[in-house]
Amino acid sequence: MSEIDTQNINVLNYNENEVFVDNYKFSASRDGKTPSIVTMSLSELKNICTNTDIIITGWLTFDDDVKEEIFKELRITNWRNILTNSDIENILTHPTMEGLQKIINIENQTYFDRVRIIMFKLMKQGIDITTKVNRIVEQRYDELRRRQRVSSIVLTKKDTKTYATPDEVKELSAQNAALQSQLDEMKKMMEQMMSMQNTSNSIQTENENKEDAVTDAPPKKKPGRPKKTTT
Repeated sequence: MSEIDTQNINVLNYNENEVFVDNYKFSASRDGKTPSIVTMSLSELKNICTNTDIIITGWLTFDDDVKEEIFKELRITNWRNILTNSDIENILTHPTMEGLQKIINIENQTYFDRVRIIMFKLMKQGIDITTKVNRIVEQRYDELRRRQRVSSIVLTKKDTKTYATPDEVKELSAQNAALQSQLDEMKKMMEQMMSMQNTSNSIQTENENKEDAVTDAPPKKKPGRPKKTTT
């Protein structure tokens, strides 16, 4: 690293959320294109790599022209395989067998969190993510939560289609109709429960009013004994 100042290495955060590591806080990127930057020394970076996976999982990175040298010093040999945010966006929006397989091959949940965050961001922006791609991401996420390192997902060419077939549209329509039916049924049940509760409350209130009326009524006088008369 003779051409780089080992005491002043720019560490970049392209994520649109804050990243915390050791005593450092990396502010969120404003747009996902312009990174926030924290300057660190090589020894600090080595310490972070020893105690966390924040760099090998791609949350933090470096300028392209110095990546190779920095990763060499950090002894991270497979750094070229670390997916950037741009790589992930491209795979999600333009799925290929090779690209989707790279996502499925991720064995670290912290790493995979980046995939899901980016997918949700794209969907929020109104960018189309196919149902199949969404399903693959969620299925792999569930596997990782169960600590399944090697995925059971087997890709097919259908997974790379960027449009829905008539059958898929029909299936989604049926699912939406079934869901709406369930929601309507739940709404009716809630209305019935509320109605029964209101009726019960009304009866209880009526009974309480009757009891109050009886309690508040003046006590009845007991009839006195008839006076004896003498002749």
